[in-house]
Amino acid sequence: MFKRCVIALIPVLVFCPFISSHNHGVQASGAIKGNEGILYSSGAGKPGRFEGIFTARKPSHLESSAAGQLKQYLGEFFNADLPVLVLPENSDKNQGRILIGEAALLAGTITKKEVEAVGEGGYCIRSADGCVSIAGVDGDGTLSGIYAFLEQAGAVFLSATVHLAPLEKRYVVPNTFISRSPTFKYRNDFAPYQAGYTDSHMIGDPRELGSKDSWVHTADFLLSYEKYHTEHPEYFALMKNGKRLAPDPKSWRFDVHVCMSNPEVRRVVAENLCRWIEAQPDRKYFMVSQGDGRGDKWCQCEKCQAMDQVPGKVMTDRLLDFVNYMAREVAKRYPDKVLFTLSYTEATGPVPSRVMPEPNVRVMYCPYPMDWGCQSHAFCEMNTKGMKDLADWVKLCPKQLFIFDYSVSYRMYLEIFGSLYAMADKIKYYAESGIEGLQFCGSPRCFNALFKYVMNKLLWDPKTDVEKEIDSFMSLYYGKEAGPVVREYFNLIYSEIRRRPVHQMCEGPNPGLVNQEFARKGYEIFDRAMAAAGNNKDYRQRIADEKVFLLFTDLNNHNKVNGIALKDMESYTRKLAEFTRLARDRELKSHERRKTMTEFFKNTAGIELSVDPWYSDPKVQEFLRDPEALLGN
Repeated sequence: MFKRCVIALIPVLVFCPFISSHNHGVQASGAIKGNEGILYSSGAGKPGRFEGIFTARKPSHLESSAAGQLKQYLGEFFNADLPVLVLPENSDKNQGRILIGEAALLAGTITKKEVEAVGEGGYCIRSADGCVSIAGVDGDGTLSGIYAFLEQAGAVFLSATVHLAPLEKRYVVPNTFISRSPTFKYRNDFAPYQAGYTDSHMIGDPRELGSKDSWVHTADFLLSYEKYHTEHPEYFALMKNGKRLAPDPKSWRFDVHVCMSNPEVRRVVAENLCRWIEAQPDRKYFMVSQGDGRGDKWCQCEKCQAMDQVPGKVMTDRLLDFVNYMAREVAKRYPDKVLFTLSYTEATGPVPSRVMPEPNVRVMYCPYPMDWGCQSHAFCEMNTKGMKDLADWVKLCPKQLFIFDYSVSYRMYLEIFGSLYAMADKIKYYAESGIEGLQFCGSPRCFNALFKYVMNKLLWDPKTDVEKEIDSFMSLYYGKEAGPVVREYFNLIYSEIRRRPVHQMCEGPNPGLVNQEFARKGYEIFDRAMAAAGNNKDYRQRIADEKVFLLFTDLNNHNKVNGIALKDMESYTRKLAEFTRLARDRELKSHERRKTMTEFFKNTAGIELSVDPWYSDPKVQEFLRDPEALLGN
């Protein structure tokens, strides 16, 4: 029933290579050699060349990453080959240098007061006296500053894999000072880094230390069941049947829950947490949480239940008491570190009755089923209980409250899921409530790049004009001609969600959106979009990426096995063949949690496949050669 936030298990259709085509199809001038593409302004004189990108002698991981990414893009956009160098000591002459992070503060070109003013995640950019300086109060802000500098030069970053180069191949950096602070200091979505988001390197990650566990549910990493359970079964949760936690051989998963009242558990977890911090000293955030699952998995011993506001049912006080112990131990040795924990499901969704989080704790409230039964409408009656809990948390500790939100289906991977406007509405509410951090537990696979693009804008500025940003993205990502047509299909999805209304939930199937009339309109729009895209392979591929979701949802709802009318078989066969080609070309492995594409073909079309991967099966080739023959039309 519950998701595991291991993003590698959730396929996302992103097949677009890095491109450096020019905005709106305008052709730029020819390549410029000798680092003449990126220049600094020297007043009335001739613009000067930059000699390199400079970091401090021991830059942080994110500062090194920022310098490397800047070097890459300046080479791609302006044919510049700038080395990444160490800032010389006692250097007071920085003309021709681009200073990154700590190097800018050491040189005095950006002051500590200036970066402190923009706060966590923010950045300052100063160009003066032939020197460009980019820095934030942390490496994450510096990295965002790099992308802001490139955008000032005319680049557009549409996704983690698609960007548009500046129109001109020569850029003279004007004298300027820019500073910007994000409304949300923390902005992460598990995916590979995308401009404007918080880099995942800010977060302690057990997987980088050899663990199988993600950073979200960390109980087993902090108190390994394999290591401790034989000698110390009392370290782990006492179940309602009077036995200590043990794996269920019939279950596909095992979620570790610990006995939080046990003093030895606290001591061992605190020691292991400090070792984790020592192993990843450049990270800021570290999660302390139970295993996944609902309240029935928590320890039922008398001492644990004595800490609960509703014994054995509402365990928020118990959790915070435990996490606060860890927070106090961490603060003694690592005062700059912050601990995350989860307010998750009915077990810890309600606010505590007596325990407040320590100053170095951030509670991540999770708008998750069952208290949040709808992810396609922000303030839906199906979310009433969750909205009350969230309002209580906002009243209790808004500056220590982050959000861990759900905008994607964890069950039906290829089903159309429309959460963009709901999430936009929630972000505005979070900002108005003073909340400063948001973690996405993945993002919707349909219109995935658009969702991330728009959310990024809102996380920096919740007053962003969403419709304007959608229109801009559509024209740039799908092309000037095809973009407005694809926008029609996007509008169809959300108009139907609002009009009927359609309630979609992240942990279940959502078959209600695509009826036969919706499918008819959608296919007609896709035909026009493909025609408008002409021969542009990138645009056509991105349009086809979205059509995969319509085809799947339509075929999953209306198919040969569940009894479509005989008169519709020809159309059904044609759509199934198109879906098969697109799924094969994208090497899709799964359509539903713990189910393979082989099961999809069997359960919807009666086609039995026996080869892995499914698209190598001879029956697939046979079907694509003669679809009607295999289906027996």
